[in-house]
Formats: sequence, C-alpha cells, structure tokens
Amino acid sequence: MILTSLNSEEILYFSLGVIISITISGAAGDMAIAAFSRNPQGSDGKPDLNPLAHADIFGICTFFLAGFGWPKLRKIEKEQLNNIRLATLVTGAVLILTNLFIAVTVSTVSDILGSSRVFTVVMFVCATTFTFNLLPIPPLGGAYVLAAMLPEKILEAFISYARLGSIVLIIIAILLRLGYLPVLSNNVQVIVNLIDKYIFSVS
Repeated sequence: MILTSLNSEEILYFSLGVIISITISGAAGDMAIAAFSRNPQGSDGKPDLNPLAHADIFGICTFFLAGFGWPKLRKIEKEQLNNIRLATLVTGAVLILTNLFIAVTVSTVSDILGSSRVFTVVMFVCATTFTFNLLPIPPLGGAYVLAAMLPEKILEAFISYARLGSIVLIIIAILLRLGYLPVLSNNVQVIVNLIDKYIFSVS
C-alpha cells in the first residue's frame, strides 16, 4: 500500500502501520538472532518494544516512498552464534511471517470491533511489507532465507554487505513511486489482493 493522500488522518494511520510493523517484526527478528547467540549480552529474553530501537532510516524512507520497509536488527556475528545458517534462516522466516501475522491479527480485531479505516490501512501496510519481504534483497527477509541456503562464503558476504541492499531498495522504492516498475508493482498488488480475499475475509 503506497501512501497517496496527504490527508493528515491518512498519514497518521499509515504512520501507525509503519510503527507497528517495524516494532513487532524488529523485536521478533532480534529475538530470533538472540535465540542462537552464545552470548545474549544480558538479554532477559523479553522483546524490545521501543519503536526507536528498531527504526532504520532507509527502511522508514521506503515505507513512505513505496509502502514497504524493514526494521533495524542486531548485527549477525558468526563468532557469536551457535548455528549461523539456521539463525539466518529463522530470522528471515520471522521477518517474512511477522508482518502477515500482524495483518491477520488486525483483520481479526477489525471483525470483532467493527470495520475502521485505521484497521484497513494498518492491515495493508503489513500485507504489502510481507509481500516485499519475499524478495531476496537484503535486508528483507527473503534475502536471509536465500543466504541461509547458499555456500558459507556467500552467506558470510551477505552478512558483511547486507547494508548495501538498503541502497538498492531505496532506488527500487523511488522507481516504484515514479511508476517505472509496473511488473513488480502489479505482482505485489496481486499477492496483496489474494491475502485480502482469502485471508482477511476469513480471519
């Protein structure tokens, strides 16, 4: 879902969707990494639900440019993990599925409390982010899943240079905003529409 209206109410609802997405997916991603850590650095096992702790400047920008984004996660350190490949795979799966879980949960709450524009916007922000997370471009979840299946040297390179993917995604977001990637935009919309039809409608 791309923010197209400068209406203050719509911006507020969209921003709420962004905050919910980065906070919950960021906290879940950090917990996934911590679960494989040899040194949890004093973690008490509780998720950090401070939005500022998970705010990534590039991720926030892409939300407002193209309707999707990503949270800031703790860095994956090979030396500090018991199983780097499994940790990377689980982290990617968590990043992908958390946004779908949020969208379905909000849809369920909407059914219970009654339909509202704020619920609709939050649902579609998270559904759009879930869909983009399937792309194998770091730091999106799909890239973590793909990297976990590749040879170790490529996996290590992914970890070292994952931040460069943020620049690529910013460029993609700008092109999407300008309407230059209709194939990607249309395919994302198809998936979001399927989620709306077959998941939101029965949640």
